[in-house]
Amino acid sequence: MTAAEHNEQNLSRIILGIMLGVFLAGIDGTVVSTAMPTIVTELGGLAIYSWVFTSYMLTGAITMPLFGKLCDVIGIKRNFYAAVVVFLIGSMLSGLSGSMVQLVIFRAIQGLGAGGMFSVPYALIGKVFPPNQRGKALGYTSAVWGISSILGPLLGSTIVTTLSWRWVFYINIPFGVGSVYLIKVAYREIARPEEKHPVDYLGAVMLMVSITLILIGFLRFGQRVPFRDWTVSGLLGLAVISSALFVLIEKRVKDPIFPLDFFRLPVFRLTNAVALLGGFTILGLISYVPLYIQASKGGSAMTAGIVIMPLSVGWSGASYITGRIIHRTGGRKMIIYGMLLLLIGCFGALWLNEETPLAVVIGFMLLLGTGMGMQTPGALVTLQNAVEVSVMGVVTASQQLARRIGATLGVSLMGAVLTNIFINGVADIKASPMYQGLAPRLQAGFDDPTSLLTGDARALLPPDLLNPLLDAFSQAITGIFLVGLLAAILGTILALRIRAGKSEPAA
Repeated sequence: MTAAEHNEQNLSRIILGIMLGVFLAGIDGTVVSTAMPTIVTELGGLAIYSWVFTSYMLTGAITMPLFGKLCDVIGIKRNFYAAVVVFLIGSMLSGLSGSMVQLVIFRAIQGLGAGGMFSVPYALIGKVFPPNQRGKALGYTSAVWGISSILGPLLGSTIVTTLSWRWVFYINIPFGVGSVYLIKVAYREIARPEEKHPVDYLGAVMLMVSITLILIGFLRFGQRVPFRDWTVSGLLGLAVISSALFVLIEKRVKDPIFPLDFFRLPVFRLTNAVALLGGFTILGLISYVPLYIQASKGGSAMTAGIVIMPLSVGWSGASYITGRIIHRTGGRKMIIYGMLLLLIGCFGALWLNEETPLAVVIGFMLLLGTGMGMQTPGALVTLQNAVEVSVMGVVTASQQLARRIGATLGVSLMGAVLTNIFINGVADIKASPMYQGLAPRLQAGFDDPTSLLTGDARALLPPDLLNPLLDAFSQAITGIFLVGLLAAILGTILALRIRAGKSEPAA
């Protein structure tokens, strides 16, 4: 049913239910990150530490398209319930973990539900609200992401110090139950047609395989594994083959999991490309700006958090404001303005170094966050308004998936750029006699910039080595911002090509 078929009280409950669901998925990452040092101390398994996050991210990405399609086939309500229930089961099991291996497995289960939480709530907005009201609803939900990123570290540290790290996962349960209850009592869904085409499970599996291979391949590349290594080039090669098989399958089935006809729509191609490039830029920078603060400027982890916080504030505030005005301005303008702010922020950040005042860095973070807060709801509203309600689930999932893949590519490629520039920059220094006389622990800082994070290591290095080391690191950070700038430039060019108007894809 649309907004006209729901009274105002029910619409408020639906929005609140959606916001609780989005908050549930949004806060999980920052809360768990805060608790992980305590968790690994108790459970051990430091060698697979990163897989606690990677398993969650991978399974979340691969289920997005399936949840999106199922929303259009069997309805949103049941998919919403399924996503929340699977997420809560994974949360409960994660809290009961007795080893790091178990935690990785249970986080993967949690991610299966998270894939639905990343897409189904936004599809629900597209189904319930007419085009002139979607922006406002999306503004509320987009703002929740920023709020959750601010509250997450505070909530995580409070839980770990006052209760137990296990409650980091148990705390999800009341939010999930509340979300399901509100959607159950407020959202009335029109029954699906009796005639249904079978779900394209083969296509879904092949799409999941392709996404998994792409993400793991680029994650390995970001971990300083050379491209020629089979775990990078081999996986990406297999991803190309599986993607080709996916296309062949989708061309042959009657009701594909992801209709290829969507790619004939310029608005579909362009908004998803902009979403990918926006995710590439912002998530890559979020991952490495704290390293710049701690390594280049010698700041603490708390200082890094304070510097990043304005990005979340700008994102939340701009999302809320954009949602309230987008029905007057149009989504296209918001996308363009958002990408321009990202472009300006990345260009200004090219000049950051160890002497840059923190206030200037904070200003750039606020600018970047504001840009994403304008671009994100703008792109989704523009895409949703260009298609029929009957395909809202698939196109919404495509937007979220594009942003997730872009984020993975950004983190991976920027990490590779950082490492290569840094290693090349210190090559001459490592040949000096002064370097040869250093302790092995200090020499490690010339191969891995993260070792500069420890204050005692910096204090033990003589200025003749520390200064060129920091110069090399500053050049590497500049390289990261240059990559982000290039992505923002391309995103802005594509945003300018978006044209408003109603298009109907053949589905």
